[in-house]
Amino acid sequence: MELDVYKTLQDSAYIAVGVGVIGAQNIGTRAKAAQARIQALADDVCDRVALEVPRPDTKALVDQARDAGTKAQAQAKQVTTRLGAQTKGLVGRAEPIVVDFRSRVEPLTEQLQALPDQIAKALDASRQRVRPRTARAS
Repeated sequence: MELDVYKTLQDSAYIAVGVGVIGAQNIGTRAKAAQARIQALADDVCDRVALEVPRPDTKALVDQARDAGTKAQAQAKQVTTRLGAQTKGLVGRAEPIVVDFRSRVEPLTEQLQALPDQIAKALDASRQRVRPRTARAS
């Protein structure tokens, strides 16, 4: 089995970028889940206030609680949007690095692939030099 150094290094770079993208997506998913929990808690507080405080200002408290929930939801959405933009930026910045990496590694991989042939030629030359000497010794 022949080792393709270039392919292995390229795969490693793509895996690193993929892990970063998956991590950013995971953060986005968690932000959406947190947003849903905040909204559920705000709704629960509003419902409890409406049931337990039957005063004329209850509506104002419920409205304030709903506003707080809406603000929290908006902030969570902003965070999700920023993370999406940062993820796209990360992928955009990684692509030139991969291209640069490829341009630097390709000459090395060509040299490394040529190395076994050079070693085989050197061994053959050494064998040819040693054979006449061993034949004289016997």
